[in-house]
Amino acid sequence: MIRILRWLLALVFVAGGVSKLVGVASAVAGFEHFGYPPWFRLLIGALETLGGIGLLLPALVRPAVAGLVGIMIGAVWTLVRVGDSPVPPVVVGALLGLVLARNK
Repeated sequence: MIRILRWLLALVFVAGGVSKLVGVASAVAGFEHFGYPPWFRLLIGALETLGGIGLLLPALVRPAVAGLVGIMIGAVWTLVRVGDSPVPPVVVGALLGLVLARNK
């Protein structure tokens, strides 16, 4: 079960990270809405992509989860700051916590 969750989260983070890296219009617009410069979108995209890949490699699960939880904390702060709902990164962060708790 946790293995499936790890793979699904990896897919979410790699897809989201790559969309930021290649400049998908919705990703660009989102970072503009949040008031962040383009380089920050690229940084987050790279970190999400690397973190997603890390979720697939047993030796890197713990550091990948730690980094991705940090990104989700920043996402919650950003969404609250601009008045948007922080529910999506809270849920993803909780799922990452579950992966960490069940990772052996």
